[in-house]
Amino acid sequence: MDRLVELDRITAGYGGQAVLKEVSLIIREPDFIGVIGPNGGGKTTLLRVIIGLLAPFSGSVRYHATGEERYNFIGYLPQLMQFDPRFPITAMDVVLSGIMTGNRLMRRVTAKERKQALQLLEQMGVAHLHDKAIGELSGGERQRLFLCRSIISGPRLLILDEPDTFVDNRFEHDLYDILRDLNERMAVIMVSHDLGTISGNVKTIACVNRNLHYHPSNIITEQQLAAYDCPIQLITHGNVPHTVLKKHEPWQ
Repeated sequence: MDRLVELDRITAGYGGQAVLKEVSLIIREPDFIGVIGPNGGGKTTLLRVIIGLLAPFSGSVRYHATGEERYNFIGYLPQLMQFDPRFPITAMDVVLSGIMTGNRLMRRVTAKERKQALQLLEQMGVAHLHDKAIGELSGGERQRLFLCRSIISGPRLLILDEPDTFVDNRFEHDLYDILRDLNERMAVIMVSHDLGTISGNVKTIACVNRNLHYHPSNIITEQQLAAYDCPIQLITHGNVPHTVLKKHEPWQ
């Protein structure tokens, strides 16, 4: 199993204040890692360090990429994508912007690349929107576009920060099918608050709450969460969505 990224004793944060402390993680080629943890625990900070958007206070990050590969080594779908809805850019332009890296920045888009972008839009169920202005699209439609944008360059590692935040219920099931398919050719790291959903799709789980506890399985118990100091709710799915609460004694 080829190593893609290695984090060694990373301490990182903002304004001199550490959010992550002594975090180590090895990301390998076939990984599909679900990242869970409380708000403010450092999940997004971890992603930013991996991507290279945030330099750690201490520790090291090593990328196993060479040459031109480093420009499209990681695909990233942030939780919120900032954009001006009045900007005159179409859905197709958004997807194609994902290939404008490295020496591709100033050249024309090829017919082959346009065809590839259209195929991705079809896969996401939004090909009919290819010529629509981004400001005309719903939050769920934009999220699908941005997912296409993050994978069009063929990254070896795909990182998603709560990708289901703006996804409609109809597309949520398709999203995980798509991610499992993508995982056959790239590693995937996904942050989510919904442990019940991701546990049925990811291969392993990392609990982040200042420190990182890596669990080499997609099954994690309430007792393990408590031991990892990871105070999130366990959620399960059935015909009626519901949350599993701790057992409590009836009132006397």
